[in-house]
Amino acid sequence: MQIIEMQADQASEPFDHWSYAWRVATGQESAVAGLDLNETPEQSRLRQSVARLSGYSSVVSALVERLRLVCADAPRPRKAPDMVHADLSTPSNVLVRDGAVVAVVDRERRERHAGD
Repeated sequence: MQIIEMQADQASEPFDHWSYAWRVATGQESAVAGLDLNETPEQSRLRQSVARLSGYSSVVSALVERLRLVCADAPRPRKAPDMVHADLSTPSNVLVRDGAVVAVVDRERRERHAGD
């Protein structure tokens, strides 16, 4: 738990970027609007990617619509959310040296097949 608690308030994205992503993903800001001169290149790519989501398939389109309906009345986050690693199963995810945690990794085992 201490490792997870240490990750509090360590979000890597600035809040304005996260806030923009929330508004676009939830439909609170148009994904197909014209270029906003105040928009960063990352925000522009995000907006364009979200605008294309519904075109992948009817299933994806339905998921996008459902997300927007669920979030329609939800307030945007007041600060960037923390991203934590909660899959802390030793020895596969937590590396310990001399009794101290030196790394937390998330690597799943995958079987190799002939030709891989």
